[in-house]
Amino acid sequence: MTNQQPAFFCPNCGTRVALSDGFCPSCGYDLGQFKKDHPEVIGTKAKNALSESQQLQNSNVSEAAEPVSANFAASAPKEKQKRQPLSKKHKAIIIAISAAVVALGGVYFAGKAYYSPERQLTRAISAISKSDAKAAAGYFTSSDPNAQVNAENIKPLLTYYAAHKAELASVQRENQAMLQTSATTQGNMRFQQSGRQFVLFPAFKFNLVPVYPKVTTNQASTKVVVTGANPLKLTGKLASKEAGPLFPGQYTVTATANITGHSVKQVFHPTVGFGGTNDWDLSFETISFTAIGFPGAIVKIDGEKAGVINPQGRLIVRNYPVQKNSPKMTQTYSEDGANVTSLPTAVALSGESYEVQYPGVVSEEGAANIIRSMFEYKAQQLANGGDPDDDLATFFVNGTTNKQYTEFVKIFQGYHKDTTIDGVSLETAVQHAYPQKKNQARVQFTIKYDFRNKDGNGHHIQTFAYEGLLNQMHKDDYGFEKYNVVKKVSDVHED
Repeated sequence: MTNQQPAFFCPNCGTRVALSDGFCPSCGYDLGQFKKDHPEVIGTKAKNALSESQQLQNSNVSEAAEPVSANFAASAPKEKQKRQPLSKKHKAIIIAISAAVVALGGVYFAGKAYYSPERQLTRAISAISKSDAKAAAGYFTSSDPNAQVNAENIKPLLTYYAAHKAELASVQRENQAMLQTSATTQGNMRFQQSGRQFVLFPAFKFNLVPVYPKVTTNQASTKVVVTGANPLKLTGKLASKEAGPLFPGQYTVTATANITGHSVKQVFHPTVGFGGTNDWDLSFETISFTAIGFPGAIVKIDGEKAGVINPQGRLIVRNYPVQKNSPKMTQTYSEDGANVTSLPTAVALSGESYEVQYPGVVSEEGAANIIRSMFEYKAQQLANGGDPDDDLATFFVNGTTNKQYTEFVKIFQGYHKDTTIDGVSLETAVQHAYPQKKNQARVQFTIKYDFRNKDGNGHHIQTFAYEGLLNQMHKDDYGFEKYNVVKKVSDVHED
């Protein structure tokens, strides 16, 4: 079949038609228009027809077959589709996408500059130097899972650097050099990559290594508060108890307790990290001693009442809290409605006894020395025939013009003139020296008189109780304003 044309079926009625037909011979369907609208179908039919023609030529080489492709090309030329112009909507979309790409590119490069390690370091140092806790907290991290950085617990670090500007400048220089060399080191205040910013940019932060100080207390009532740690609180008697975690910085630690009814408090400001101590001994010191004084005197230690002197002249103080290296004890004695307060006496050691000295008031020991010199030496000298010397007048206020001086000389010279007395010896003892007022003491003492009778008639021994006012006349000089016999204590005769 040399003249066989490629064929297909009418899409309207199904009648077999040739590719070259313009209309269907059966129903009149416009095949030409169909071929224009569906060139892919026609192309497939043409290829199939060409394959059939080639097979026919191979089976009958003597019969020359007309190329199907030529007839197909002649009968069904393929038309090029014209490109439709873009609508305004499509143009707007393309323009918007292009602008977005350009904008994103600009944002990326701007972000890359903003989030450069050097600029992040600059902003971090600025926040620290301004003590901006909220801003600074974003530039710190810690590998310790128990230590999460926030605007509160970073404040002690900011407090430290506020007082150590030079150290902060050194931190900036060291980290700038480290960023330029891409070196990495461990430890505090090392500015290293930690995560990313918006996925695209590396985030840099200071690494902080927290500290766990060891706290020791010695009182069950102790309460410890560490400010700057949200805050951190500890209670009770502790033995090297770990506290924390605490980031490096300057902290304020307050310890309070109630010891034997006394409220005590101590405050100190430790530096955590930066070479500071991590052992905190918050023990309260106590002292036990005996206060010696006048019965009824009020005893105070560092201005706080510790008790009252008992009738035996003692006050035992036990476990009194000490908040100074050398606490001071004072005593206040009231005589005839007038209060006299002693000079402070340092209480340094436990187990000791301590007395006080009242201003201008002779001590009991001082009074004993004066009375011993006055009676056992001066008076005894007169009673045994001696004359009054110049020193005797110094034992009396206003010296020889004091009425008591005249009576003293008369009495003891009279013993020498007594023909029944062969000799006299005296023995003194001081019982008390009370503060009467400033520069004056009320002294209670006894004198034992031993009169040796003439003619070997034994000894007449009498003891009298005295009370007198002993005044300070100069810095270390005391003299009697007056004294008198209170009562006779004893009167005996011995062979």
